[in-house]
Amino acid sequence: MVATIHWFSDPSKLPELSEKFVQEVFPRIQGALRHKDVAPRDNFAFDAKYLWVIAAGSLAVNYDGKEIFSLEAGAVLGPWFNPSEDLSLIAEGDGCRLEGYENVDVSRLFMQDSTALYAWSAIASAAGAHYFSLFANLKARSVPPAPQYRSFKTGEFIIKEGEYSHEVMCLVDGDADVIAHGAKVGTVKPEEIFGALAALTGARRMASVVASKPTVCMVFERDDFEDLLRSHSSVMSKLVEDMARAMHEANATIAELGTKKSKSWLNFRDFR
Repeated sequence: MVATIHWFSDPSKLPELSEKFVQEVFPRIQGALRHKDVAPRDNFAFDAKYLWVIAAGSLAVNYDGKEIFSLEAGAVLGPWFNPSEDLSLIAEGDGCRLEGYENVDVSRLFMQDSTALYAWSAIASAAGAHYFSLFANLKARSVPPAPQYRSFKTGEFIIKEGEYSHEVMCLVDGDADVIAHGAKVGTVKPEEIFGALAALTGARRMASVVASKPTVCMVFERDDFEDLLRSHSSVMSKLVEDMARAMHEANATIAELGTKKSKSWLNFRDFR
């Protein structure tokens, strides 16, 4: 059994983790460093093929047309900022300069160095706790939404890799396997929340989840799930714990397979 790393869920750790990642891990990535200059008041078209870091200036994060906070120099722009119709990143002041590496170059370092992978897992979990809670606060309702229930047969896909979806799932009964690029990288157990990252960011599903026996899941639409996070803090805590456990389990698989393969088979963004 893989233990959850609880301190990942502390959003107050995000600045510290970002600084450590940018100073100690980012410079060690081997590959072509991309530069992107964004003029004042222009929108930064986030490209999820790259891991971006703000080198100079700042970006205003607008959600549903309203500025909610700013990202300063040193901030890491990971998959939690994938494009969505509600989210935009606008250059402030004299503009913004960003630097980034392709995901394949980032993955190569992670395959070779488990400490770098561990640093990424930490920042990704803390960012998830921080940003998801901020976005959920903007669409809060006092009455929690009622979920739908959906049943799946053994071998049936619950979610599919590469698809877009606005649904978040919670496994109520049964078990399921997590499959990425044809390889099993983890499992989903009863009461575990999954599918939230893609649903909340508008990104494609980065892995499939397949029922390993007859399974029942609760299903929430994205807006309803955001409201649930806001009205029930325990759900937010459970989500982050489940994400940390899933990443930790997948990371162990990556490290094991990395000793057998000469190139990265799993993109570093492939966590649910």
